[in-house]
Amino acid sequence: MPTPKPLTDQEPATELVPVRVGRCPTAAVLTRTVSSAELFGGAKTVLISHAGEQYRLIKTKNGKLLLQK
Repeated sequence: MPTPKPLTDQEPATELVPVRVGRCPTAAVLTRTVSSAELFGGAKTVLISHAGEQYRLIKTKNGKLLLQK
C-alpha cells in the first residue's frame, strides 16, 4: 500500500488513511479525511457533484450533517 506524501503549507490539511472494510481483516482502502471546517469554510451548505447528480451537504443548527439529493 502506498504511503501518503507529506503535507506542505500550500496543501489542504487532508490525509489518506488505510481503513478496513467488510469482514475481511486484510481488505483495506485509502480514505481521505477532510475537516468539516475546511469543507464548509464558513458556509452552511456545500454542493457535491457525483456521477452526474448534484447533492447538498447541509450543516444544521444542531451541528449535524444532512446530505440531500
